[in-house]
Amino acid sequence: MSPRDELQGGTPNKTTLVAGKLVRFIMSVAESQNTTISRSRLQKRAKEISEKEECGSVSFNEVLKEVNRMLGDIYGYELKNLPPRSVNLTGRQAATQDQSASKPQHYILLDNKRPMTNLDDLIFSQQVNNYMQMIQDGQYIGGRLNYETTHTLNNKLGCDSDIALKGLLCIILCVVLFSKNHVLQQELCEHLESFGVATDGSNIPIVNLSFPELLRLFEKQEYLIKEVERSGPELDVEIYRIGRRTQVEFPLESLVHLVMDLMSVTDEQAPGLRQDIERNIADSYATTPDGANSNQ
Repeated sequence: MSPRDELQGGTPNKTTLVAGKLVRFIMSVAESQNTTISRSRLQKRAKEISEKEECGSVSFNEVLKEVNRMLGDIYGYELKNLPPRSVNLTGRQAATQDQSASKPQHYILLDNKRPMTNLDDLIFSQQVNNYMQMIQDGQYIGGRLNYETTHTLNNKLGCDSDIALKGLLCIILCVVLFSKNHVLQQELCEHLESFGVATDGSNIPIVNLSFPELLRLFEKQEYLIKEVERSGPELDVEIYRIGRRTQVEFPLESLVHLVMDLMSVTDEQAPGLRQDIERNIADSYATTPDGANSNQ
């Protein structure tokens, strides 16, 4: 085992101590930044904790196992590794990448708690009611009323920018997936405009981001990948496809369940629906390497 992957030796108590403080760090990053966490960043933090607590040296892999145990037992979360970024390489470069991809390099925090259907339905109903109260003459007025900065339970359920961002992300991912994971930015704009989302550079209500800023945010969070192709001497075409984080957080099963809910499809109709969806999205969900399926 390499020095980067092991801080050497350690006892179960020391491992648990370091893991507990590393869990706090992971939860803080997930809450404040909503980005992927690199393995090197976790290793550095674990080493800092070990030195500060005078734990000596502990095995990073053992710490990581204990972290996932704590996350699962206490919070219902999982520190899930991401597949490596897909790039077009050949020959020696590809072989080198295959070797480096044998261990996960980035992680995200997944919520594995069972859904509470009745509670979720109640919250969603409250969100809809609160949002509709903020619509006057077809315009959202919550921003003018400083509604988003009023920290009441009623408001938090109704017009949280996180909820709006998730809704926009859901729409965008569905557009990309049902475009066979290859959609032009202009086509994406047209689809979003049909949902009433402004793409003219003005800020989108509630999230207070312009359309380009929204796309850049989802790129940074690795839900989307933007590719630029040259179609002429002075013309670049921007194309979007799903990112590796989408493959983990929003897999095919989640897409099927979403469509079932939106279309009120019964369980008896579900097998046929899944086949239709698979035909329509083609190979949008790429098969990840075996090395991406392990947390070690």
